[in-house]
Amino acid sequence: MNHIHRHYRIPEPRPATLALAAGALATATGWATTTRHLRQRTRELHHVRRECLDTRRALDDAQHDHVTGLLNRRTWEHTAHTIRRYTSTPWVVGLVDMDDFKTINDQYGHHAGDEVLRTTANRLRYELGTRATIGRYGGDELVFLTTHHTDLDTERLRANLARPVHLSGIGAISVRAAIGTVSPSPGEPLAVALAAADAAMYAQKHDHRSYHESAPSAVVNSRSSNDLERAKVRSR
Repeated sequence: MNHIHRHYRIPEPRPATLALAAGALATATGWATTTRHLRQRTRELHHVRRECLDTRRALDDAQHDHVTGLLNRRTWEHTAHTIRRYTSTPWVVGLVDMDDFKTINDQYGHHAGDEVLRTTANRLRYELGTRATIGRYGGDELVFLTTHHTDLDTERLRANLARPVHLSGIGAISVRAAIGTVSPSPGEPLAVALAAADAAMYAQKHDHRSYHESAPSAVVNSRSSNDLERAKVRSR
């Protein structure tokens, strides 16, 4: 049998086919490059986001007291000055002092004292609401400013702050808070109002009764010169 050998020629690719293949290869290469760039950009954005969050946390820590979560003294004073500068409505400034706080620390430990202070701060937030500007003034003293003076019931506030604090493993701890508030006249400097609130607070601590005046001058006239001088120094 005669074998017939047939030779097949592979056809030359058409220019259009070559162009299509080249286009597909370029597209695939482009997608791969774009994907790498997107992944790199995503990593960079995650890094920037972490840095922003870290900066925000650092700023928040610098503005707030780490025990109570309230504004620290410096931030509260700055905020209060800003509110007074742009608010013409009547306002109330108040100071809250925890009686026998040192005894709680000495008897139950500083962790218990921190919890009592934290609970008192939360109660103050609840009573005054989000419209009040509240801060930790130092030690066992809290400070607040509110423009909603007609809603402020000092007696109820003092009674709610004086409720026992229940601590795990310890039980109920009796607390008592002295509150001094003043309603300054228009244009009254914040430092004068704080000094008057401080004097009113100490009057209540000494007298064991509610003490609230409607203007700094009334408080000033009711205190000795030594008490007022001490209050002014504390408000600086």
